[in-house]
Amino acid sequence: MEDKIYNNHGTNIISNNAEQLVMLIDMIAKLGVTTSSNDELEGLLELILKSAKELSNADGGTLYTMSEDENRLQFSIMLNDTLDIYDGGLSSRPITLPPLIIKNETTGEYNFKNVATFCALKKEVINIADAYEKTKFDFSGTYNFDKITKYKSVSFLTIPLLSNENKVLAVIQLINARDTYGDIISFGQETQLVVHTLCAIAGLMMENQRLRRQNDQMMESFIRIVAQAIDSKSPYDGSHCQRVPNLATKIASAVCFDGHEEFRNFSMTDDEWYALHLASWLHDMGKITTPEYIIDKATKLETVYNRIHEVRSRFEILRRDAHIEYLQKRLKGEENQELLVKDFNQKVAKLHDDFEFIASLNVGDKVLTEDDEKRLDEISRVKFKRTFDARLGLSFEEKSRIEKLISNPPVDEYLLDDKPEHIFKQY
Repeated sequence: MEDKIYNNHGTNIISNNAEQLVMLIDMIAKLGVTTSSNDELEGLLELILKSAKELSNADGGTLYTMSEDENRLQFSIMLNDTLDIYDGGLSSRPITLPPLIIKNETTGEYNFKNVATFCALKKEVINIADAYEKTKFDFSGTYNFDKITKYKSVSFLTIPLLSNENKVLAVIQLINARDTYGDIISFGQETQLVVHTLCAIAGLMMENQRLRRQNDQMMESFIRIVAQAIDSKSPYDGSHCQRVPNLATKIASAVCFDGHEEFRNFSMTDDEWYALHLASWLHDMGKITTPEYIIDKATKLETVYNRIHEVRSRFEILRRDAHIEYLQKRLKGEENQELLVKDFNQKVAKLHDDFEFIASLNVGDKVLTEDDEKRLDEISRVKFKRTFDARLGLSFEEKSRIEKLISNPPVDEYLLDDKPEHIFKQY
């Protein structure tokens, strides 16, 4: 008959170890799923502690996370079945206990007295069978806690969670291992090995989770910087890229949560909310490569430059033509001089008035009335004479595109005309 090894209560240890291995594999799989589907580090930490507690059948457990300066172990989650404690983590009860100091900043001494800080400093697993027996660690705080709660903290298993670079990310401390009858026992070597294996894998998963969070934060910062850069390209945007995410979230929230009958079956998952968040921040990303004159469009005639200057030049031509006509008539002496001066001044005044009108329409906040449209149409029918060849000084591509569209000078052209060579298609 095959020999079997039993503990004091007759429980089959080999059978228990097999069950622990099956549990370990199942828990590692669950950790993997949580890591890949959830970006919340708190949820992963809680699952790690609960898995370690379940594997060892411990009555209680605490998970400490390492601070960024690596000098404090901060209470993250506390669990205890007997005392019905569930603080920190995803619970609604925060932990108010002060962190454990690893190194005294005044004296420079390392805290080797506390079992958790010792574990973090040495990166070793600490297995204590009975905290009330002689030990090198200071359990005075534990004794006070037990006295107040009438609890007895006996066995401790403290394990570091290390990154791939052997940095301490967190420390798990399990309290009071229990046998199948619920009696407090020490943490056996087999249990220690299984829990340590879980913590080793969990440490790597925790590191991956933190890296993902850092990448997300870096991406978020990059997106915001790009949005600010886009807004800064044009003062007319009024922080448009930064306001759209806020408006998009408010609209989506109203659709999802404000009880509108037509949207009663509409909802969004966490991934969809995040996608909306990114899309709203990135909706104007194309403006990075868009020329400023298109983004700004500060005036209606603006392209690479404000074409109001070209229109002004055409008015200058008409003004000079009127002056030349006046001088020619005056030299002939066939008409009354006072009437000539009066007619010339009226023409010049009208040109100035018409140009001021055109210039006012070039500004974006000008609203056109029906009378404005009629006047604009009348001005657009005014002609000026072009006497220079418009095909000179052009690039080969531009010349080949418009050469057949341009008439030989001299030619009459409309004052506000969009010439055929101004309009072309890009395929």
